Amino acid sequence: MKVRVWWSYPEVYTRPEDRYEDIELPDDYTEEEIKREVEEVAFERFEYGYKILTEEEK
Repeated sequence: MKVRVWWSYPEVYTRPEDRYEDIELPDDYTEEEIKREVEEVAFERFEYGYKILTEEEK
């Protein structure tokens, strides 16, 4: 099956053709397997990080 994964960057303009990717998945995938694959594709488009704050930084 073919699945279109889309994402948005609310604060940044992105051309419409750069906001989605079509992926091919096996026809017998469950909803859970599809969701896992879709999230992986979408999350590849974002950079993120975190830092645990010390008492002095709070």
